[in-house]
Amino acid sequence: MFATTLTCVLSNAEWLVVCQVGDGLVVAQRPDTTLFTAVHPQRGNYANETYFLTMPEALNSMQIHVYREPVHAMAAMTDGLLRLAVRLPEFEPHAPFFMPLFDFVRTASGEEQKSEQFSAFLLSDPICSRTDDDKTLVLAAPLQSS
Repeated sequence: MFATTLTCVLSNAEWLVVCQVGDGLVVAQRPDTTLFTAVHPQRGNYANETYFLTMPEALNSMQIHVYREPVHAMAAMTDGLLRLAVRLPEFEPHAPFFMPLFDFVRTASGEEQKSEQFSAFLLSDPICSRTDDDKTLVLAAPLQSS
């Protein structure tokens, strides 16, 4: 059996809903550009311990958060990027990490070029030197019209 976590995000112009089992993180940006942590990782009693979707009691540990406010951008990630993305132990979003990424996803053109640049960023020495864990990152933001 595989151990896996799950993070789901639903958003529209008026609200954000985040559901999670595991050690993911979701950070959102309000229209006034402030950042907030919509869901932070679930931790067990020991280092690298979390809840997994494949556990029999997974539904009992599921987090569901509903924010009745619009968001301008969103990032969902695995725990491998935590030390770069948030100030621990409060899980306060680190704006110098997120703001350039949100700008990138809103303005970069060409899907193939975006994908290559994004992969290069995640595989770069400054990123890899600060984590030896998985580095999954999903970004979402409306495109800016030219």
